[in-house]
Amino acid sequence: TSLVNDILMPFVGLALGSVDFTQLQIVLREGTATTEPIAVRYGLFINATITFVIVALVVFWISRRFLPKDAPVPETRSCPYCRELVALDATRCKFCTSELAPA
Repeated sequence: TSLVNDILMPFVGLALGSVDFTQLQIVLREGTATTEPIAVRYGLFINATITFVIVALVVFWISRRFLPKDAPVPETRSCPYCRELVALDATRCKFCTSELAPA
């Protein structure tokens, strides 16, 4: 949150013409000395949306960077007759001695 709010959002605001998103609001009823104004603070929503998108992109980038990309190629296959695992290039099942079609 600090990364987005304190480091990235000032650049976004500067790129959009020095807009401070936290101050954007539509006032529905002005406040008095004893009450707060009633307002729709859509700037906070924009700020939260930008924060979510940036955090989601960082998590996506980290997951793409550090998780394995391809599943390992299986070195075995299942015999269609006895369902035991045999080598991928086997021509005969070592358990039931059935002839196997090439993989």
